[in-house]
Amino acid sequence: MWLKEFNVDGFRFDMTNYIPDDVLRELTNHVYATKPGAITIAEDGRPSNHVTLPAKDGGLGFWAKWNFDFHHHAKSSASGRPHMNAPTDPASLSWLFEKGFGGYLPQMNSLYDGVNYFESHDEVGNHDGQRSNVKLTREKLVVASVLKFLVPGIPMTWQGEEKDKKNPFYFFVDYSD
Repeated sequence: MWLKEFNVDGFRFDMTNYIPDDVLRELTNHVYATKPGAITIAEDGRPSNHVTLPAKDGGLGFWAKWNFDFHHHAKSSASGRPHMNAPTDPASLSWLFEKGFGGYLPQMNSLYDGVNYFESHDEVGNHDGQRSNVKLTREKLVVASVLKFLVPGIPMTWQGEEKDKKNPFYFFVDYSD
């Protein structure tokens, strides 16, 4: 329905590492059969390149997957606090340019498989709701945000990040009041 009636270009599937591979393969096959050229993106934290391998080659067939390595390293470097055990030293970002993609593990199949992001609904909403531009100096935020456009991959800007929006984003809300 979404592809045919509403002409949606594609889908982002959440937490795909918790969905059985055969179900994911069936989903991507169905999307491509229904609308050739559609985009499928996996939010998948597994350190494996099978997520973006074509289904005919034993993969899941996703068009791209979130590049968690980029996010963790950029966040750690910009904040000066370890994020998911990534180093805080800005020099640790050198792998982005030396290896180009995939981080420390060969998670990607090409330069275009990874979605590079600095901020998302999870990182803001699942914590205190405060965006990075409220927590970081402008200089650090600019450097970290610009990196996602310079590193090979697909840059993702999240909900007002490009306009320096400061309003909080609370993923979990209590409507009791």
